[in-house]
Amino acid sequence: MRLWNKKESPVGGWKYIFSDDKGNSYTSKASSERSLMAQVLSDMRENGITPPPALWDYIEDQICTRQPAGKCFYESKAGDQIARAIHIFTGGIDAAASKIGISSNLEKRARTCIKCGQRRVKLNT
Repeated sequence: MRLWNKKESPVGGWKYIFSDDKGNSYTSKASSERSLMAQVLSDMRENGITPPPALWDYIEDQICTRQPAGKCFYESKAGDQIARAIHIFTGGIDAAASKIGISSNLEKRARTCIKCGQRRVKLNT
């Protein structure tokens, strides 16, 4: 997923959370898109983590999971189109469940799924 407006601070700010092979979690924060990329690279280097080849794609996708509707868009690449179909499907299930008095929140869980975001980026590259 991609942000519509990168000149505006996204909801939650310019922040990226990543982890190492041991499960330690790290958070990089910055005041702009450009400075976030530099901060993430610095933090990864400092903690002995090799950045993935499509690092900005992972960062932007994670930021998009924290945004309200309309702040990001799906690209026409395979990963984004699969994710879009999943969100439409889970949104439909949520709507149907709501009509019978059940709160399923499947779409919200799909939106914040870390593994789903990683799959989307891999399929997009």
